[in-house]
Amino acid sequence: MLHVVGEVVGKPRPRFTSYGGKVRTFTPKKGETFESLVRVAYQAQGGTMHEGAVEVEIAYRRPMPKSRPKKVEREWDSFKPDIDNVAKAVLDALNGVAFADDKDVVSLKAVKLPRVRCPHEELYVRISGADEGTESEMEETWQRFTKSTEQSSR
Repeated sequence: MLHVVGEVVGKPRPRFTSYGGKVRTFTPKKGETFESLVRVAYQAQGGTMHEGAVEVEIAYRRPMPKSRPKKVEREWDSFKPDIDNVAKAVLDALNGVAFADDKDVVSLKAVKLPRVRCPHEELYVRISGADEGTESEMEETWQRFTKSTEQSSR
C-alpha cells in the first residue's frame, strides 16, 4: 500500500500559451509536483509493476483548518480538490510505474475522508490485480444498477 504525506492536489486543467505563433500546452507546476511526489513515493516504498487488469483504491484525508471552532471535531470534506481530479492525478502519476497504462484500471474506488484535527494531509493508494472475485463483484454491481433502473422506469 502506498502512503504519501503532503498536499493532495487534483489534476489541474491543461494550460495553453503561445510563443512565436505556436501554441504550447502544459500542466501547471503544482499538478506536476504532486504527480512526481506520488510516483517517487511509490517507487521508494517498493511498489511493483502490475501486469494486466488492476483494481485501484484511493483514500485521502486533509486536516481541518485551525480557524474552525474547537467544538467541531470532524466535518465532511466537501471542498476542493474534487475527488475525481485527485483520482486522475494519482492514476496519471502511477501510469507506467504501477501499471502499464491507466486503461488497465478496471475498478476504481476513491474516498475523501472527513476532515479532522490532524497534523497533515495523507493519501493512501492500494493497487491489486483484478481476479475472478473482482469480476463477480462487478457483475453484482451491474445487476443492482440494472434492477434499480428497471424498477424506476415502471
